[in-house]
Amino acid sequence: MERIDIMHNTQAIKLITEADGSTNVVKGISVIVRAKDQPEEAMDLFGDAVILTAGGWGADSDTEDSLLREFRPDLVDMATTNGDFTKGEGIKMAREIGASLVHMDKVQLHPTGFVDPRDPLAISRILAAEALRGSGGILLNCTGNRFASELGRRDSVTQSILAQEGRFTIPQTVKQEFEAAGKDLPDPETLPKVAYLVLDDEAEALFGKDQMGFYRFRKLITSYPNAEAMAAEFGLPAENVRAALEQYKQYVQDGA
Repeated sequence: MERIDIMHNTQAIKLITEADGSTNVVKGISVIVRAKDQPEEAMDLFGDAVILTAGGWGADSDTEDSLLREFRPDLVDMATTNGDFTKGEGIKMAREIGASLVHMDKVQLHPTGFVDPRDPLAISRILAAEALRGSGGILLNCTGNRFASELGRRDSVTQSILAQEGRFTIPQTVKQEFEAAGKDLPDPETLPKVAYLVLDDEAEALFGKDQMGFYRFRKLITSYPNAEAMAAEFGLPAENVRAALEQYKQYVQDGA
C-alpha cells in the first residue's frame, strides 16, 4: 500500500478543475499550510481522485455567504453545539465548481445543550448528552412541571421545549457573582427558552459520576440538597418541582 500523508494545520481553499469536453474534472485542491513558527505556504495538491469529506455547517450563521441564512433562516439565531469550525467551506468549494446541493433544509436540532449561567447568550454550547435523559433525567419547564417524554424523538422533544412559556432564569448564586464583580445581568427578554434537566442521585449514578465530572468542572451542572433548594435557585415553584420528581419516581417504581 502506498504511504498516506496526513497534513496538519492545512486549510483547503479551492478545488482545482480541468476542462474535459463540456464538463470540469476535479484534479486536485489548493491549500494553505500554516505550520507553527513558519510563514504560510500555498500549495496545489493533485491526485487521481479527490474525495471531499468536509463536515457540516451548523455554525455557519455569521459568514457573508451563510448557508444557514440561505437555507434555514429560522435557525440563524439558534444556539449550536457545533464548533466554530463548521462553516461549510467544503460545501461552498464544491458549489463554486458547479456541484448541486440536496437536502440543505434538513437541519436537526438536538433537544438539549447546556446554557452556561455565566454566559447565557453564547451561541456555541456544550451538548447535554441524550444519556442524561436516558439515565433518568427529567425536563421541567419554568413553572416546575414536567411537560414531555424525555426519550421521545429529537424533533418532538425540541418542539415541546420551544413551545413552553418563560425563559432562562439566572441562578441566585450567579447573580451574586455578577453583583460582586460589578457586571450587568443580561436583559431577561434576551435569555433563551430552556428546560431544566433534573437528575436525582440514582440517575447520576446510572449516567456515571466520572462522566458527570466534566460538566461539574465546566460549572454547567450543580448539586442541591433537595428539590426546594434547586427551585429557590432558579425561582421555580418548589411544590411543582417536588411533585414532578415524586411522580416520576412513582412511575419508575410502577414500571410505567
